[in-house]
Amino acid sequence: MERENIACGVWFDAVKDEKFKGNRISVNFITELDEETVSGNAIVPFVLKRGKSFTELNRSLDEMYGADLYAEASAFGKYQTLTLEIIGIGDKYALNGEKLSEECAKLLDKLIFEPNITDGEFGKLDVELEKNNLINAIEAEINDKRAYALGRCAEIMFKGEPYGIKKCGVTQKALEITPKSAAEAYYRIIDKADIEILFLGSGDADGVKSVFEKRFKNMKRDPINIDFSSRKAPDRPVIEQKETMDINQGKLVMAFRTNDSDTREKRMAIQLMNAMFGATPFSKLFVNVREKESLCYYCVSRFDRKTNVMTVDSGIEFGNFEKAKDGIKKQLEDMKNGVFGDEDITQAKLYMQNAYKTVEDSLGGIEGWRLSQILCGGNETPLKSAEDIVKVSREDIIKAARSFELDTVYFLKGTEAERDADE
Repeated sequence: MERENIACGVWFDAVKDEKFKGNRISVNFITELDEETVSGNAIVPFVLKRGKSFTELNRSLDEMYGADLYAEASAFGKYQTLTLEIIGIGDKYALNGEKLSEECAKLLDKLIFEPNITDGEFGKLDVELEKNNLINAIEAEINDKRAYALGRCAEIMFKGEPYGIKKCGVTQKALEITPKSAAEAYYRIIDKADIEILFLGSGDADGVKSVFEKRFKNMKRDPINIDFSSRKAPDRPVIEQKETMDINQGKLVMAFRTNDSDTREKRMAIQLMNAMFGATPFSKLFVNVREKESLCYYCVSRFDRKTNVMTVDSGIEFGNFEKAKDGIKKQLEDMKNGVFGDEDITQAKLYMQNAYKTVEDSLGGIEGWRLSQILCGGNETPLKSAEDIVKVSREDIIKAARSFELDTVYFLKGTEAERDADE
């Protein structure tokens, strides 16, 4: 893995691996999450993806043996990532010796830096179409009650902080987007974003790098500096909030905070503890809360190193709120008290080792790993993590569990539960 600074706030990251028959090139703009700009920013990569001419764009992709073009907006910690990406076959498979990696990079470069902007505005039709897609994506979350509950818990827990802002913002802000405001967002992103260019695959990384070096050579920018530190959680009483919706299954989300993850060794211990607690099919939450006690339909934990939060989300009967909440808390107390065997540790380590090793089975997996490493200020390989997870001791796991405290409880219940309470 080679990462190189090629211009002010512009980084080129190459992962060469001959086992892959294709290449994946992405240009990622990292910018700060802000309620006022998040929706306007989110539409930009999708408008850029349309290019100036639909016919010309598709002809170019066809000439590159059917390369695929993708756009995405995502959130990681307190940052928003806006991505334009192209996936094509490796150079050595070109029938006439074409430099496909370089040609793909040139197409990305053209789409990003020669946009369809006239008199300070994007094309009206392009913006309207992508604006509708953006609004539909934002509003579709309400149909996925599990995702909605997780999002609401984050909004409550991180109120007043960027960590609680959704990757595409809210409908009201999306409705305000115009061809002019979208163009203004584009220029702001080009000037202010930290830019991470990733090349993954078996092609010519140097050829790809040269395309972007040429573009940025004389470009003046004022990019942000990425803050690699994790969130410091405030010490406060537990926040508990319930909401009602016309649903058939309750959604319980419990968020636990820690501030004891300042070293890689501690984070590895937390990852292993989380696997044993609720991230695997043999975890305490699955075996006890779901299977033995039948308190939920699903019950899964996740740890986010940027927010220092471990979230447990579960689907439950409305009347099982207190029982499920107490059951989840009990399993964490058992972890804190070392109520687990050596076999549990071994099983979790094998599970984690396999998860790390499978990262390198796909270009998408490698890309996700590299971006998360970049945003966290790390440079570890999946293989190194697979080796180091074995070194975590029983005492490390217990200490990791003891560092967590309950912060926020969110329960989405149905109208049926309200009627039962009234009766």
